[in-house]
Amino acid sequence: MNNQPNPGPEEKLVLGHVAVLIAGLLAGLLAVYFFNGIAFDFSAELARARQLGIVSKTILMQYGKGRDVLNYLAMVGFPISLGVLSWFAWTLLGHRRQALQEAFAAEPPLPGEKVARWALAVAAIAYLVLSFNVNLFHVQAYNSYVGAWPFLGEEGENLAWAQALMNGATYGKDFHCLYGPMLICPLAWFMRAFGTTVVAAREYGYLLNLAAYGIVLAFLYRSLKTTAGFLIAAACYFLIFKPETLLAPNETYLRVALGLVPILLVALRKTPAPWRMLVAGVVLGQSILFSQEVGICSLITVLVLLAVQKKPGQSGGFPKDAGLVVGGALVSMLPLLSYFASHGALKAFFDNLLVHPRLLGLGFTALVFPDFRTFLSAPFSGEAIYHYWVIFLYIGAALYLVPLLILGRRDRDILLRSALLLFGGILYRAALARSDAYHVQFVAPPAFLLAFLFVEDALRLVAREKSTALLNVRLAMATLIIASICLLAANSVYVSPARVALGEVKSLTGKLTLHSTGVAVPDLPRGGIDFDPRTAASVRTIGSFLDRTTRPGENVFFFPNEAAYYFLFNRNNPTRYVISYFAVTAEQRRELIADLERKRPQYAVFSRNTWRVDNIPENIQVPEVCDYLTANYVPVADAGDVVFLKRKEKVTP
Repeated sequence: MNNQPNPGPEEKLVLGHVAVLIAGLLAGLLAVYFFNGIAFDFSAELARARQLGIVSKTILMQYGKGRDVLNYLAMVGFPISLGVLSWFAWTLLGHRRQALQEAFAAEPPLPGEKVARWALAVAAIAYLVLSFNVNLFHVQAYNSYVGAWPFLGEEGENLAWAQALMNGATYGKDFHCLYGPMLICPLAWFMRAFGTTVVAAREYGYLLNLAAYGIVLAFLYRSLKTTAGFLIAAACYFLIFKPETLLAPNETYLRVALGLVPILLVALRKTPAPWRMLVAGVVLGQSILFSQEVGICSLITVLVLLAVQKKPGQSGGFPKDAGLVVGGALVSMLPLLSYFASHGALKAFFDNLLVHPRLLGLGFTALVFPDFRTFLSAPFSGEAIYHYWVIFLYIGAALYLVPLLILGRRDRDILLRSALLLFGGILYRAALARSDAYHVQFVAPPAFLLAFLFVEDALRLVAREKSTALLNVRLAMATLIIASICLLAANSVYVSPARVALGEVKSLTGKLTLHSTGVAVPDLPRGGIDFDPRTAASVRTIGSFLDRTTRPGENVFFFPNEAAYYFLFNRNNPTRYVISYFAVTAEQRRELIADLERKRPQYAVFSRNTWRVDNIPENIQVPEVCDYLTANYVPVADAGDVVFLKRKEKVTP
């Protein structure tokens, strides 16, 4: 005999609420599947990219990146809109709206629900101790696929920009930079104070990551409700966003973490204190100057949050609050903008802010984003599982939060989670350009923070929940999120908490002891790191040649993409582009050539065997530059991996 009581009206209502949302979700996913099969025409976009002279893997294979943006909008739009619209229509029947408001009514917090301060102290000390490894400052960034490119190119671009600043250049006007001025300019200031070496630059990058970890810990401390939940979430975050990342400014976790601060200030305010809005605006301004795309996403999120923060029927203070935020941002940015204006660099700043993202959208340095059909064909192979884990989490979060907002829930917890969802969803656009798991990792922090919050919400409320239906829904939500993270960890090299934890345990005894990690080049004053043997040989060869033929501070052109050499050898870049492929358009490549023609460096150094981005050879990536070098320079020494070119003597008629 079945002794289980029949579900009551509230349980049936809640189960119906969930069932309708799931049905809408499934219908939306089916719509996405068929939508991906439509052959949209992106020939106009490709024609525009080719007209501008952009060269990338997707453009060469006739793939328009607008397809990826459209697929992403469909992927999040169809399931969320069909789920919410179906639910909304269902609530119009009978008196379900009012009944749901009562079922999901905000409950007062349990007594003593605050993370203990000792837990914050323990987590902060653990982050500081575990993240430090003296060897990270001295090992060359290298991997088996691209060789020395992570150091020579990715890390090297930061070093070359700092070199230009230390030699009196003005950001934007004198060199083209992909990142905000407050990311790069302090690097030059730091190296002036603490040493002009690669090690000093990495110390700066490490400090940026410590600041990012501090912001995340503060976020978790203020938003989670239990000490155990905080400690578990802090440990998981540290292991997912591991400390052994490349210690270069453009790789820092602070780029995203800084955008979380204004959201936290606005979402968790208890009173309409104007100072909080001003501080949020000041941080927003610095976030925009630090990393443009993150700062703009954070600004949009804060303005939307202010617009919906008031409960239905309340008088709004949106114009005043928004004015304080925008005013604080402008005041924060004004000193640097005034400096740019006085040095003729304001236009270049806005070009970096607006033009470069447009070029990314047209396909610069782009890879194909796997659409939903591609993911379904092999969900556990390749990198697509990480792409879609983040997307599915955002879809699930939206289907949970949007109905609550429609029902009038405006408590701080719901608003914070909604803001985090919006911030992460907009920021995901940054992963659509170069669509690999590495760039998904960059935009993923909001997704993991949301996951931690939702799991704790569900488990925290289980003990006091009287409704069997709500209890089961919350337990199912927590179980599903935990299981999905475990599944992701088992199938993605970028999310490997167990591997990172094991590595941390193994390296505990050696973190304070400097070990040899390669070949040292003692006569390289700006180095201080060990190189892989092949790069060490190239460094010695180049250094010896430049010592014989040029002087420190003289113009030398390193081609095609070895930006670190400008810094290592203290030679000036004769162009605005520290890496040739940063000259994205034909117009920019003509500008690079004009710089070479005006300054006429006597020597160019051609690296024959370093990695070309996406294996696109330089005669296809930057053909105009290759033609110019061929016409104006001749080889004078061939060292195998490196060829030295000298400018041709002009023949007097």
